[in-house]
Amino acid sequence: MSFRKMCIFIFTFIAANVAMANAVESKILTKDELILLLEERFATIDNYRCIMKIEVYNENGKTQYQKQKFIFKKPGMIYCEQLGPYKEGVVLTVDRDGKIVGCSEGILERVWEWIKGEKWKKSFKKEDNELKGITGETIFQSDWGYIINEMRRLKDGVDSYSIESQIIDGQGIYVFELTRAQEEFLFHIDKELMVIVKLERFLNDKMINSVVWEDIEINIELEDELFEI
Repeated sequence: MSFRKMCIFIFTFIAANVAMANAVESKILTKDELILLLEERFATIDNYRCIMKIEVYNENGKTQYQKQKFIFKKPGMIYCEQLGPYKEGVVLTVDRDGKIVGCSEGILERVWEWIKGEKWKKSFKKEDNELKGITGETIFQSDWGYIINEMRRLKDGVDSYSIESQIIDGQGIYVFELTRAQEEFLFHIDKELMVIVKLERFLNDKMINSVVWEDIEINIELEDELFEI
């Protein structure tokens, strides 16, 4: 084979593979297919740790911020530590038996710990308002499993939806939009990890809140004791 023919062969081979990859990439997913991919991925996740950055946009133009360390382990264990400015220092945990306990690192709580030799702790029930964040949702509405279930519940009642494949900050992202009446939900899904990394909610075309997941670690070594304070 001549050098010229070899070059043509190599170019044709590469072009064919690129075209095939683009064909696979350009396949349009339906909302059911995308949600199924998320469900299948979540089924492989035993636990994860991340930082959640939450913002709420009020009608008066003010913005509330909440940053938290969030750790989840199946079947439903949660460690949630507030990093500020909202309720900075507060820690909530849910153990394997579903017991909800909170503690705080405030001045009074530190005095209590110094006097008593143990952390100040308080037990909660699922319906207690103290479990709610700035969006009005509780820690039980913060894990990926819950959000995926909500996504499935929403999908059949939407007026329209769209799924786009984009590159955002160097990462391959599925941008999944669900619209229902005056509401709009915009999910960013990391294509490599196949997990939700951003959620934006809109009402009457105005963003009301957003959640960003960062520093994500999946299936790491986590002992049950972490969820017991």
